[in-house]
Amino acid sequence: MKKLLFYLLSIVHLFTLTSSGDEADGFKPMFNGKDLTGWETNGNWVVEKGNVITLMPRAGESGWKRYDHYLRTKKKYGDFVLDLEFKFNKRGNSGVFMRIGDTKNHVESGFELQILDTHGKKNPGHHDGGGVIRTKGPSKNMMKPAGEWNRYTITLVGSQLKVVLNGEQIQDLDLSRTEMRDRPLMGFISFQDEAKRVWYRNVKIRELHTDKNTKVESDPENETLAEKFKVPENFKVKSFADSSLINNPLSLAIDSNNQVYLAEVWRFHRGVEDTRQHNYWME
Repeated sequence: MKKLLFYLLSIVHLFTLTSSGDEADGFKPMFNGKDLTGWETNGNWVVEKGNVITLMPRAGESGWKRYDHYLRTKKKYGDFVLDLEFKFNKRGNSGVFMRIGDTKNHVESGFELQILDTHGKKNPGHHDGGGVIRTKGPSKNMMKPAGEWNRYTITLVGSQLKVVLNGEQIQDLDLSRTEMRDRPLMGFISFQDEAKRVWYRNVKIRELHTDKNTKVESDPENETLAEKFKVPENFKVKSFADSSLINNPLSLAIDSNNQVYLAEVWRFHRGVEDTRQHNYWME
């Protein structure tokens, strides 16, 4: 282990995040203000004045298992910062789903950041507003009363999820250490149809990726560890892929939580080719 740590600590591995988008800050609006271009749904989602997207439930609609009624992106997203505002009526209920792998079951193939009328509730849990369902409740109840606009800023990089609600960070999670550990690293984004009125506005996203020009420090022989490093036989890893796929990493680093980061081109166990950062942790 000491030998492994020597190699790890000799690396300077910078995670430089770059953005894509049309705006100066790298954020791109997810709605055009006219229609639902770029999204799919069988639900009664309507574009209102001011680029406000609202759900107007039809008579007889109820329940949350009508996944085809959720408002879902046509595009898959991996690492990103998602910024949006939302409001609901009294007893309102919706949710932001991310990294959905199977559009027929958002709950089991993605994960949900809850939107719920829980203003004023003490000690909110994972099913309350600001909670990550089946994972963790918010550190603080920052949900505003029904009828008022709230704002989520959601940052998702690898398995690291951070959520800010109305200016207060309420979630800082490593999803790989939760029940969401088997979720894909890339998937669809959706807004839940609970057959209850909800509004979204100013929905924008900034996609993140590791800069391909980022370099690791050279070793004394002027050869990068990316070119010569082999995962030691006694180095145990847990990952979303079989360990046999972890060969000749392009770079390797360790963070303050003893998580080891490997960047390489390999095929995710669901069959999706992936060239982004992935994290593993020592046993």
